[in-house]
Amino acid sequence: MTGGLTWIGFVEAKALADNDIRVAIGAWRGGDTAMYADMRSVLGEDTAMRPLNVWDERSVNAFCKSVRDEAGSIDILVNAAGICLHQTATGHSLSDRKNVLETNLTGPF
Repeated sequence: MTGGLTWIGFVEAKALADNDIRVAIGAWRGGDTAMYADMRSVLGEDTAMRPLNVWDERSVNAFCKSVRDEAGSIDILVNAAGICLHQTATGHSLSDRKNVLETNLTGPF
């Protein structure tokens, strides 16, 4: 699952875990050990969490490889990664604009 640590993605991850489906979550904060412990306490000990940047092909490949190495296969993909920067229509940086577009529009592909 891309995303899955907050909002809709977390609810989707919980629904999968509640139905005995092993979940691997990839997210920007996927390397946060405290968040990992909290997430596993809610979703179960079989849940995995890894760093993932959906608009970096190397990151996507590394995430998929680590999941396949641990689980053997990927049977379901849920694209829940997304970001929202609460800003006015003007006054934001091009870097912020790029991050939102690359994550929300390009990332799922």
